[in-house]
Formats: sequence, C-alpha cells, structure tokens
Amino acid sequence: MKCCSFKLGILPVFLLLAGCYEPGKPVPVQQDKPMQFHVRDFGVEPSSTNNYEELKAAVAAAKTNAGPVELQFEPGVVYRIGFPDGPNLQSKYALYVQGATNLVLNGQGATLLITNPEIGGICTEDSTGVEVKNFNIDYDPLPYAQGVITTVNLPESWFELKVDEGFMEPDQVCFERSMSKWGLTIRDLPDGRRRYGPAAVFAERWEKTGDRIWRFYTPRNGNGYDLALSQAGLKPGDRYIHQARNYAQAVAAKNCDNVLWENITVYSSPGLAFFPHITSYHTIRNCHVKVKEGRIFSTDADGIHMRSSRGHVLIEDCSFAGMSDDGINVHSSALSVQSRPAPDQVMVKKHTFSVRPGDALELVHSASATVDGTYIVKVVQDAGATWLLTLDRDLPELAAGSEFSETDNFYNLSESANPFIIRNCYFGDYRGRGILVSAHGGLIEKNIFEMNDGWGIVMNYESTRWAEGPVAYDLIVRDNEFRGRGSSQAAILGVLYGRSQTGGDMMASVPSRPFHDIQIENNRFYDYGVPAIELSSARNVTISDNLVRCSDAAVRARSEYAAVVLRNCEAVQI
Repeated sequence: MKCCSFKLGILPVFLLLAGCYEPGKPVPVQQDKPMQFHVRDFGVEPSSTNNYEELKAAVAAAKTNAGPVELQFEPGVVYRIGFPDGPNLQSKYALYVQGATNLVLNGQGATLLITNPEIGGICTEDSTGVEVKNFNIDYDPLPYAQGVITTVNLPESWFELKVDEGFMEPDQVCFERSMSKWGLTIRDLPDGRRRYGPAAVFAERWEKTGDRIWRFYTPRNGNGYDLALSQAGLKPGDRYIHQARNYAQAVAAKNCDNVLWENITVYSSPGLAFFPHITSYHTIRNCHVKVKEGRIFSTDADGIHMRSSRGHVLIEDCSFAGMSDDGINVHSSALSVQSRPAPDQVMVKKHTFSVRPGDALELVHSASATVDGTYIVKVVQDAGATWLLTLDRDLPELAAGSEFSETDNFYNLSESANPFIIRNCYFGDYRGRGILVSAHGGLIEKNIFEMNDGWGIVMNYESTRWAEGPVAYDLIVRDNEFRGRGSSQAAILGVLYGRSQTGGDMMASVPSRPFHDIQIENNRFYDYGVPAIELSSARNVTISDNLVRCSDAAVRARSEYAAVVLRNCEAVQI
C-alpha cells in the first residue's frame, strides 16, 4: 500500500493501523549488507579495567566506512567502562557516537558495566539510520546509597540512615554534585511485591554521625517538599534509597533520525534509563528497566523520557520496574514568552526543544490553561539565550516574564511525538505514573498496568514547575488492563493544575476544557477502590465498552466511590 497524505490529529492513528505506515520504523538509507567490525580488534577486552579509549577508537574507525557498518561485541561478556573524574561528567558517555550514518551497535548480549556513577551509558547524537541493540547496561558502583532507617526526628526534620555494606556512602562527590537530592522508601508488601515511595524525601544537607550512619536534614522552607518527611511515614527499620541522581542516561539519542533501540535491558542509571531527545521516526522495541536479582532498585529516574520528538514513534513490548519515577513520559517543553517585539513576533527563552521554520506552535494562556490558536513559524533568529520567532499572523496580548511559571507559553506541535503508539508494555512496581502524556495523535493499547499507587495513564497540565506540553488531545486508549491492588489514584486521570500564590501547584478551577477528542474503549479495570476514570477540564470524550470490576476485598481509598468521575467536562458519551 502506498503511504497517503493526511492532516495531523487522530485520523493518522487509524491509517497507521490500516497499514499505511508503521510508525518509528527506520527508513534505510542504503540496502547494502553492513560491513562488520568487532570491538576486540581495537583492544576492547572483558579483562580490562577500563575500555573507554579502545571503544572510542572502534567507533571512530567504524564511522570512516562509506557504507553501512555493524560494530559487534562479544556475546554475553562484561565490559568495564569508566571516565576520569572531572567537571561536566553528566555530558559524558561510556560509548558515544556523533555524526554517524547507517551504523549498528550490536551488543550480542554483552553487558556494559559503567564504573563512574556520574556518566551515561550509550549515546548517539546528530546521526541518521542508527540501531542500538542487544545490550545490558549496569553500574559499579551503583549510583545510590541503600540502607536502613535507624532514627526519625519529625520536629527537627531529620532522619538517620545506616548505609548497607557494598554501597557508596553519601560523602562521595557524585552525591554532592547530583542535580536532584532526594530519596524514597522501598517497602515489601504481603503479596510479595514492593511499594516505592511514593513520597520523595528531599535533603538539604547531610552529615555522618556514626559507622556508616548518615543524618539527612529535610527542607523546612515551605516550597512544597517540607511535608515530605511526615508524608513518607519513615520509621526505623524501613529500607531507603538516597540517589546520586543527575541528568545522565543509560541510553540516549539526541537529534537523530531513523532510530531503532531493540533488546536492551537497563539495570541501573544515575538518571533516565532511555532518553530520546529531538529524535524522529524512532522505534523502541523489547527494551526493559529491571531490578537485578539480589537488588531492590533500578534507575534514579524515568524509564523512557521522550522529549521533543519529531515524526512517528513506536514503543512496544517493553517493561518497567524498580525506578524512582515515571514509566514513560511523552512531551515537549514550554516556549516561555519573554516579550512581543512586534505584533507577529515573539521572543522565547531557549529550553530543551528546537524550533524550525514551518513548525506549528500552539499558544496557551497558562494561568487559565486556555488554548488560543495555532501559529506557523516563518523565521527563527538566534538571539543567544532566546529565539526571536516571526509567525504567520499577529498575536494577541501575551503575559511575559523571566520564567514559564509566570508567562504564557507556546508548544511546538511539530515536535511532540505525533503520531505515537505505545503497546504491549508492562508497568510494574516502581514510584511514579505509568504513562504521562503531554502529546497528541496517540494510540495506547494492549498494555498492562500494575503499579501499587494507580496512576496508569495520566494527562495533566501545569505551568509552574515543568510546564510540559502540549495539553493532551487526539488520544485513543483501548484494550488495556489496569490492576488496582489497593491503588490510591485513578487508572486514567486527566487534571489541570493552576498557579498558587506560594508558587506551588494546586488543582485549578478554571473554565477552560483543553483536553479533547479522547477515546477510552474496551479497557479492563480490576480492584480499583478509587474511580477507574477521573477526568477534569475535558471535551469530546467517548468512554465505551469498558469493564470495571471491584471485588469486595479491594481496598477502598475514598469514602465515596464511582467508576467514572467527570469534572468540568462537556460532550462526553459513556
């Protein structure tokens, strides 16, 4: 079947399913059989204490070949890879590839054991037609301190942790340089599963008070995290993880086209497990975040954090367990309005996105979560820390400021994973949400959600802390199974958050209904003692052919119960 043309929106999903296009499938630039290189020919050996320089040489040699190349590793062996201590380690990777075309990195089941807890694993950047497959990724030392709570002092806002043997103590430099200083409890449940958090306990400082015993002081500054210590319910004997969390990733692709990640298992990471950033036509298949046997924790951040994706995305047959944050997060970032120099121009602050001529930008008056039209970019002018954008028509009055917490914001619809498919994935025990959606034109189907705190599929918009967007719309959620097991949150949740006077988030009571064109069909919800579906500020929603079954033994987390709860919604069919 020839590929057909269509407008963006919910229609492409149906065409994709009909065989018009398989999203995320790499488009081969050449059909030649790849020339094979082997890392052992460059001195990369399992017996080495650090294979960094040898791997660098192997990648450089592979890139010089004019045709497609496959760089192979020894099946099933462990390669130790480090990087010298120094500044800006979070931009370094054990295996880094830049400017490649038609390159396959084939681990053949090998493990990359990374010996510096501040660097990332594998990164491809500014590349086209790249495949990364058949790897295991792990760290030694692990990028966190694990131990047991010995003392909790709520009045003085501190607790003490005895760090287990074999784990770093928090006097290591990676903890002090970490970008996000917090930890969480990990509790065993009667059914053999684990509960991670959910409260994130931040630490302003810490000090040693005994043999492997460390006292952590939690915030008391009213920033929204000062109640976390009491909310976490810490008590002596609890197992606890304090992370050396940073912006490194186990697997990353940045500004790459036609990307395939396949058969990759991540056991640990100082940050994200998988980070696609400004990639296009990206497939992630049979990739997993797992808790290694004998451990209780995996990665210090999300499973897949897909930011500012262009083109089609396919995520399938993946699984997520043991992380300290969300399973999958699909979004772009706010273009914060700095000024409006001319009626058809806007100055926006640079962030984790790109803007190109021809892109479609959606304007959101963020204080009220009101969507106010789509604008096409005609000219992009680089002004250092900002971009000056000339648009195809005049703009209304805009709220400007230094940060997106006080400004109106634009979102790049051309860079928000349209369309995307997430299917046949499993979401298990970890802290966070299953799929966080700030995107459009998506199909979420045939997944299993089994998190202890619910939060299966979440559509939310807030403009004070992260301001991820665009506001979700044109979504199909079907044929999924949600297993409650005492969940405290709805399986499918859509909610707006407004701007409070203190700068934190609060549920907004605004008249806008920016979530729209959402189909929730043929899903199965088991043992949710809270609403299975809870939507706010939505319109044009269809909820059909779903099964909600709640046994007598299921934990009721609210005094009042309804299978579906709607607030400030219109044009809803059930």
